[in-house]
Amino acid sequence: MDNIVEVLHKIYKPIAPKHFDENEWWIIILFFLIGYIVFFLHMKSRLLATSELLLIFLFNIYFASLGDYVLAMKPIDLYDTVDLDSGELFDIPLHTVVYPGTIYIALQFYLLLNPKKLHYIVFWGLLLTLLEWISVHFFHLFTYKGWNLLFSFLFYLVVITVNLILLTGVRKSFNKCK
Repeated sequence: MDNIVEVLHKIYKPIAPKHFDENEWWIIILFFLIGYIVFFLHMKSRLLATSELLLIFLFNIYFASLGDYVLAMKPIDLYDTVDLDSGELFDIPLHTVVYPGTIYIALQFYLLLNPKKLHYIVFWGLLLTLLEWISVHFFHLFTYKGWNLLFSFLFYLVVITVNLILLTGVRKSFNKCK
């Protein structure tokens, strides 16, 4: 039993937060809030099929993880998330629920409202940039080391655009199969 505890401690120690402070609490709040909204939207509206939900989540988990790996790690190293300059335990809820959940919410409302695509992409780019600004300035979720909010805005425009293209493509392919 002691060996198991030692092994678990060796696994946990490098990914443990330096301090359990406002950024961990913010992640916990976002995790439950976004998780609840996603669950509620998916159960009540059914604008997106469960297979589409899974696709959006898996794609954005991959996209966020790859983006953080490329942009936040050496040699580029433009920012840190949470407390460490490498992965941390609280990156997991960010990558698995918060990031893909917000994209899922954006796509749900896109299907519900049927807005002009360009306006909607810009709106969500601005909204996600505002949420990042709140996360940085009030909860110290990111430490910029060459990154800035303009880069985030441009990145969010790409993220929303790619997700809309993905959803549209999947729906066209599915309709062809019917």
